Amino acid sequence: MLRRLALTLTGMAILCTALPFATARAQSPQFVAKIVKAAGNAESLENATLLRMAQLVKERTKGAVEIEPLFGSQFGSEPEMLENVRLGSIQAAYVTTAGSGSLIPQVLVLDLPFLMTSSDQALAATNGKAFDMLSKYYDEADLHLAALWDYGFRNPVGTFPIATMDDVKGKKIRVKESKLSVAMWEAIGANPTPMAWGEVQNALLTKTIDGYDTTGSAYWDLKLYEAAPYYTKLPMTYVVYTIAFSKAWWDQLPAEYQKIIDETAREMAPVTHHLMELEAVKGPLRAASQGGAKIGEIADLTPYVEKMKPLWTSWAAEVSGGQELIDAVVAAGK
Repeated sequence: MLRRLALTLTGMAILCTALPFATARAQSPQFVAKIVKAAGNAESLENATLLRMAQLVKERTKGAVEIEPLFGSQFGSEPEMLENVRLGSIQAAYVTTAGSGSLIPQVLVLDLPFLMTSSDQALAATNGKAFDMLSKYYDEADLHLAALWDYGFRNPVGTFPIATMDDVKGKKIRVKESKLSVAMWEAIGANPTPMAWGEVQNALLTKTIDGYDTTGSAYWDLKLYEAAPYYTKLPMTYVVYTIAFSKAWWDQLPAEYQKIIDETAREMAPVTHHLMELEAVKGPLRAASQGGAKIGEIADLTPYVEKMKPLWTSWAAEVSGGQELIDAVVAAGK
């Protein structure tokens, strides 16, 4: 516990040095990468480490490389963003694994329900053997995987409380554009609705959907509790973001700059982990005390695990290298 607190405080100290951002002295950058993300903005806490990474890369390359984070749904859905990166029309994307599976199905191993059982396992899996294995699949898709950053467990939020599995039956649940996400919610009787993030809040207000899942940090930081006042602790999957660059852009970089970007991105992985872990606890509590949100918890996950664990087998049978990736993630938890 003390070690985790120390790491969290260290990460917070690293982030604090980014505010205000220092500027590296250089006439103009030689290489510029616009990196797009659908949710949040430059003021969102969940994007702080991305902004810090951009600053560090600029400093460490003495201004030769500039990474420019851009936020908003105007760049399309996450699958569209990543496809544009692959095609080279955008240099980089900061998207979830769930939004990446249409191009790299192997990365959805990190979205299998109840495969991640702790935050320590998530950090180990996203920075160990599983990361190395996934990097090769990104290379084959004309992408460079710089890092995996974990954000914490997804939990259901919406306009209704969840006390038992019966409470989700027939409910319209927004999911990412992922076959696996659809299958998960169908397994417990819900009516999953694939939808881009930019449409979610309006869909909730117009009752097109009844709920969705998100992290505890985003629930408070993005004020999601205003339209979705019920938050249920039901940690089925873990949120993992990918930092992926276009191979066409990446291959132009000198090796020393590639090394700086990779090392900086991976340096920020544990910082993101510990920051989001802390905020995952604080976020719902703030939403309850200051925003009137109602927080519930499913004490016995066994019925949900029994319904969803068969998806591991069916997914592994469909995806090349799937079982080996599952084994690597499970081993990270031991």
